[in-house]
Amino acid sequence: MKNKIIKSLVIVTAIIFALFFTREANASTEIAGGGEFYNGEETTINLDFDHRTTLGKWQYVIESDFYYQLEDDIEDENNLYTQFKLNRELNDKTYALVVLQVDYDKMRDYDFRNVLGLGYGRKLYVSDKWKVSNESSLAIKEGGKTETIFRNSLWVAYNPTPYLTITNKALIESSEQRYMRIETEIEYALTKSFAISLANEYSEDYESENILTFNFKLKLNQG
Repeated sequence: MKNKIIKSLVIVTAIIFALFFTREANASTEIAGGGEFYNGEETTINLDFDHRTTLGKWQYVIESDFYYQLEDDIEDENNLYTQFKLNRELNDKTYALVVLQVDYDKMRDYDFRNVLGLGYGRKLYVSDKWKVSNESSLAIKEGGKTETIFRNSLWVAYNPTPYLTITNKALIESSEQRYMRIETEIEYALTKSFAISLANEYSEDYESENILTFNFKLKLNQG
């Protein structure tokens, strides 16, 4: 019961914090989801929430992913990944950052894996079709064992056409137990505010796992 309350608070806090700035000119929100229900024996639900707002030299980003799978009344998956990030622009290509990551997985020996870190980001390449950036940070990790870890993430986005977007986000953390998270998505915009996407999440933690999902995506407050 306690874990459900904590998960609910994380989701609600993320949404309220994001929607507080929905009228800002440089704000964008994406809500995506999908699911599968088969004869009452198998249920799969995936929900994604992404928000970012730019206020002068400051930018905050909220990302939340929830995945749940039930088969024959047995939970196979029940996890929630949420990341809050605050960026402060240093110049046109670099920025300082603070990151808070909350990773809940019911199947793990310890439910919550929390990370708080400070770091540096750099825009490696930006053009009409490509965006590439890298972030590095030093952080404290709690969950299983408290550690000081190094985090590095690489983000690549490619827009071959105005309607098609291909993104890849890779995160690696140097904890005692290897932690990796790679998200790849192919998105096709049907309208300015609605899109469909095929996404794959590969993760290495206490186990290696691939999750492939088909999503409907709603886009709001494009700045």
